[in-house]
Amino acid sequence: MNLDIVLPLFGNVDIKVFEKVIKQSLQIDKMPLSKVLVIGDVGQGSLTSPLISGAYYRAAHNLGINTELHIQNHKFVNEDIDVALARKLKTLPKNSVMILNVSNKIGKFDFHSKSFRNYCQKNGHRYLSSSGLMNVKERHLKYFIDSLNVDFKTQHKFGEKIKKALDNASEINIQTKAGTDLTLNLKGRTSINNSGIYNMLGKGGNMPAGEVYIPPIEDTAEGKLVLDGSIRTWKKTILPTEPIVVEIEKGQVKMIRKSAMSNLLKDTFAWAARRSKFPERTKKVCELGIGTNKSAKIIGTTIVDEKKYGTAHIAFGSNSWMGGAIKAKTHFDQVFKNPIFRIDGKLFNF
Repeated sequence: MNLDIVLPLFGNVDIKVFEKVIKQSLQIDKMPLSKVLVIGDVGQGSLTSPLISGAYYRAAHNLGINTELHIQNHKFVNEDIDVALARKLKTLPKNSVMILNVSNKIGKFDFHSKSFRNYCQKNGHRYLSSSGLMNVKERHLKYFIDSLNVDFKTQHKFGEKIKKALDNASEINIQTKAGTDLTLNLKGRTSINNSGIYNMLGKGGNMPAGEVYIPPIEDTAEGKLVLDGSIRTWKKTILPTEPIVVEIEKGQVKMIRKSAMSNLLKDTFAWAARRSKFPERTKKVCELGIGTNKSAKIIGTTIVDEKKYGTAHIAFGSNSWMGGAIKAKTHFDQVFKNPIFRIDGKLFNF
């Protein structure tokens, strides 16, 4: 793709923010580095993917880093990555940095490893990953960039406070004024502070960053979940016009109360079940996440919405990669606002 298509939009982009991410998040000056490979796609529904990719490329170039930009076709679930990208990944020097910005997914790997995360881990590549950018329209671009512009050290310290509380918890109860009242067993599970500091070889995470997440003990979640933040469907992220109420029993969706928007979630679970060898796993509660990013807003793209301070999210599906026991092909995060937490019966204050 010719960057001339998106360069006119660079007037809306502060390249200094992307330089800050590269320096503070990846800590380029403190880590061994072979190369930076920025991966985007041609865009799907918006030009956010090529625009953000171009901004990272320009920022890295400004910092004097050996950088390459690759733009492939946009990919849906189960589509293969482009052949040209596969060739580049096979020859990318170890201990490089990958910066991924895709409209939906990067695509399937049919060589060396089965996922982007595994590929990076095996080759010592640090990485930043932004997916689902098809939901970030040009009018939302400012808010997306704002969510990148954080003090990563401060965000990390805040996340560590929450991580310590979750790691020491046996049980957590979450309530909201909208009606959420959900209890999860966390005993023995370890949370992950996704603060945005990715300074270990083979490691990385979402960008924007800003959440602490944990896989609860399987089959223990009980109660009601009222979704009023954003809804991740199998097609895209949606801002609900009314809350969606999900009844959960023994760690699994028991019922979704009928409403004007409830079919969006029902259809998503049905779609996931049809493509799963173990369809019952697609409705299992697999994650509790707590947003810690004070610069993020809910804009209708999960990767940003779930990071907003003052929100939490419950995910359904796979959690084996974060220390849980559920293996599934899908993982859908559902965001709700203004949670109140009680850990082992005591109110938890941030």
